[in-house]
Amino acid sequence: MRSLDSLLRTGLSASTHSLPLNAPVFLCRDVLDVALGRVDELERPRRPRTLSVVLVAGEVAALLAAMKATPELMAKLLYGSGLRVGECVALRIKDLEWERKVVVVRAGKGGKDRRTLLPAQLVQASRDQVSAVERSHGVRVRQGAGYAPLPGAFGRMVAGATLSLA
Repeated sequence: MRSLDSLLRTGLSASTHSLPLNAPVFLCRDVLDVALGRVDELERPRRPRTLSVVLVAGEVAALLAAMKATPELMAKLLYGSGLRVGECVALRIKDLEWERKVVVVRAGKGGKDRRTLLPAQLVQASRDQVSAVERSHGVRVRQGAGYAPLPGAFGRMVAGATLSLA
């Protein structure tokens, strides 16, 4: 069994260090009513104080100005709509309601669907992105590619079936 001193030198978190000390102290003090003596004099590990890192508006503007094309649109969606990275990557055309300026997040954190705002200045940029992808997809289809397997078991049920937008 390791000593408390050896645990303190392992680089583990403060809560990991406290557990082997707090369990017997609780047992002796609160359950068995046994005095433990100098337990309070032991040096307890402390949780480090950390400051949250938040960018000021000027820093965000500088970051966005340094980006171009798809990464810029994605970063603006993250910032302006409050999307998480995984939610942004998983967006589909049907999730964008341009007229209502709404983004539908499907199966977000906790597996729940939610709606969030689509900033007015990103409506045209997101439409342009969809148009560019549709053109690119059309080129790939004409070259014999640009297809995707059908979801779930449907692709296995219908032999040779693929989904194409062309």
